[in-house]
Amino acid sequence: MEAYLAENAVARVFLSRQDDPTPQIRDHSNMARAYAALGAEGLEEVNRLMVKEAGQLGFGDPRILSADTTAQELLIGYPNEPGILRGIAQRCLRALSRLQKKGVQGGEAAIEQAKTIVRSVKERHLFAKGKEEKQQVFSRIIHETEHLMDHTTQVVKGLRQSADRVMQGAIDKLTAMKDVAVRLIPQVIHWMTTGVVAKGKILHAGLTQARAIVRNKAGKKVACGLQSRINRIGGGYRFGSLLLSSPDESKMPLVALASDRKLFGEKTVPEL
Repeated sequence: MEAYLAENAVARVFLSRQDDPTPQIRDHSNMARAYAALGAEGLEEVNRLMVKEAGQLGFGDPRILSADTTAQELLIGYPNEPGILRGIAQRCLRALSRLQKKGVQGGEAAIEQAKTIVRSVKERHLFAKGKEEKQQVFSRIIHETEHLMDHTTQVVKGLRQSADRVMQGAIDKLTAMKDVAVRLIPQVIHWMTTGVVAKGKILHAGLTQARAIVRNKAGKKVACGLQSRINRIGGGYRFGSLLLSSPDESKMPLVALASDRKLFGEKTVPEL
């Protein structure tokens, strides 16, 4: 995106950055935090407002409606397992550092454990040679992550709900990372022992709603993202919802129409 904006004057004008040829654009980590802050309902509401406004201004045409179920892949780095565990450790490290600055004692062991995981992932990436050595280091990273979760559990146990926004945010983050690790580590071990990606495997420590979708299609057995129903109106504007289970294809037209009417009114009847 940075390269695109550096080369494309129209894109810079669109973002009100026409006077800056090298704008700093948010990377996937910033976007992950924004996703987490808005939540699924917040993101859906933002998009609904945009689509509805587009229709009112004449850019979107509700008379034309198409719909499909799809694997909506996310713009995140390739979800390798050591990288996901490092993401958990980094988030714990930031939360523990905030607690330490607030005078909370007893988190030193957890901080050191988180730093150890980050170093181990770097070691595996840079220095481990061959599959066997990489597997050995990876097994160690898994055990280190389990120890980190034990340490953070003890830290959180010693703290109560806090009126301090920073402290409570750090506590919530540690609790969330424990929940992620509890679900993720068995999935990682399953992959290590069988070579098969677990159904619904977590792909990103900050975007836990994104999961592995096992499709077994030629050339691409696993999609990384969200199983969604996407509706598209004339003009290219899209809206939809996350699918927890795949509906029967014969019911899709009615499901799509209900979703369309929810946005544009109960009397909406697409011509096409």
